[in-house]
Amino acid sequence: MQLRNSAQRYGAIPKLLHWLTVALVVVAWALGTFGDDLPRGVGHSAGPLLHISTGLAIIALCVIRITWRLADPPPSPEKKLLRDGVELTGKVTHVALYGLLAATPIVGVLLQFAHGDALPVFGFSESLHPGSGIRVSQDRSKGCTRCSRTC
Repeated sequence: MQLRNSAQRYGAIPKLLHWLTVALVVVAWALGTFGDDLPRGVGHSAGPLLHISTGLAIIALCVIRITWRLADPPPSPEKKLLRDGVELTGKVTHVALYGLLAATPIVGVLLQFAHGDALPVFGFSESLHPGSGIRVSQDRSKGCTRCSRTC
């Protein structure tokens, strides 16, 4: 089993990164779509944390995948009729997919901050809200930790 790409095929590491990304995108989508339907209790309260953690993992995987792609170029495309047009379309589509793959979780992070919420980082810590430098209460009924208003 070859780890790196060859001139003819992808290696094991790019394939693993690809399928990890697919799995994380499916999990993030499922949690984002059906998270409110989870049964009440630990599963329901852990859903948003898992959704956010999955999005952060997707961002990290994007960075790893792009770095790996620069260090280990993909195999050359097969020579076929209409190659130039198809190859250009493939490259544009690939760049667009990478852009969407990164943009979607980044927009989620920005929305989290726009709501005034701290960003839980894999459940180990929380980032502070960058706009105010203070942590805003997760329970909106208690109000903002700075001014006690309901934000």
